[in-house]
Amino acid sequence: MSWHMRRHHTMRNQIPSLIFAGAMLSLSPLSQAHTKPISQQTLAVGGMELITLRGENDEAVATRADILYARLVWILADSSLASRDIRVDSTQKDPSIYVKNRLLITVMPQDAKYNQSTPGKQAEVWRKRFAETLPILKSIDPL
Repeated sequence: MSWHMRRHHTMRNQIPSLIFAGAMLSLSPLSQAHTKPISQQTLAVGGMELITLRGENDEAVATRADILYARLVWILADSSLASRDIRVDSTQKDPSIYVKNRLLITVMPQDAKYNQSTPGKQAEVWRKRFAETLPILKSIDPL
């Protein structure tokens, strides 16, 4: 067998291995990093799920969740809280959700991306969710 024929025969035997390796690479987490978030945290108060934050790393998502929880403490302490008090302000670069005059959360581009939406539409989805849940939560006796 000539050198050329041996080389062709060896390469032909390696093709299934190369196809398998390529398929495994396409299924690896690295190739999916652009379509799926690495980290997510669902925010819940009183057993009621509010929203899910998603992001590229655990620390950023956890920090954002902590800030949101701290803001919720002050917002839920307001005994006159009503659904109409929750609004979206789109005058800045990224839309923000306010409860009365208190910032609750700013909707970031990645929030919209992970929900296959736009920041404005995602802000409205979250506003509706907060408008449904926050007035109920403020009326629950924590004891």
